[in-house]
Amino acid sequence: MKPVKYSLSVWITSLLLGPFAYYLLQLIMEPQYPHYFSSSLIYAFVFSLPSLVLSILVVFLIRKISTSQTIKKIMLSFAGIALVATPLYLLDSGQQILEYAIAYSSITVIAIWLYPLSQQI
Repeated sequence: MKPVKYSLSVWITSLLLGPFAYYLLQLIMEPQYPHYFSSSLIYAFVFSLPSLVLSILVVFLIRKISTSQTIKKIMLSFAGIALVATPLYLLDSGQQILEYAIAYSSITVIAIWLYPLSQQI
């Protein structure tokens, strides 16, 4: 159950803070245009559900590898970036998608390193 709890913690953090990161990135890159924070949150929820399921699977697989917690977090970071970027790239490869990927991947990696892995993971 711990891999599910860990994955949910990372996912919820990314889901809630990702739109803030995207919004801040947009304010820096295009300060003259209005941005829609609430729509970012809705899209993040809908499009990240498959990534949540896959991240739980990745955590279950990584926990079986006999290596240090640091190596496991590095592997989870790469997996997290891939799980954020892949659905976005499949939707569209335009500039705005790149900005979403940067914002959400950054928050995902921060969350992966923020939450401690238990010794059982």
